[in-house]
Amino acid sequence: MTVCLFNMKLFTGQAGKLATLDIKPLELLKIWIGNFVGIFLVALVALAHPNYEVMAEAARSIMASREAVGFFYSFVLGIPCGMLMYCAVTARGPMRLFYIMICVAAFILGGFYHCIADLFYTWLGAGNMQ
Repeated sequence: MTVCLFNMKLFTGQAGKLATLDIKPLELLKIWIGNFVGIFLVALVALAHPNYEVMAEAARSIMASREAVGFFYSFVLGIPCGMLMYCAVTARGPMRLFYIMICVAAFILGGFYHCIADLFYTWLGAGNMQ
């Protein structure tokens, strides 16, 4: 919701704009790189958290489940996430917050994969491995 309200650039919300030609591929690549760097920095900060190892183990478990279904199904399960996040980002009007909440809830309850969150889980799970 914060990303949408402050018009921040989240890759999953912006990728759908390629279909409507509202964004250039180079701009989308810049957004992806920015998201990649941002989640890397947050994962570095998480290394200092007292419960880091618990969070890292959860992240490794999530990524193991992604690996178990394979690339194709992970890709397919990411498409509805992208569609929902695009709808959330483009929602306007007095019901905007409601639409955002519904899209996010549908994404979470649907068990869809989020490529940026999965990058975070990868970074978090890879740090300080025993």
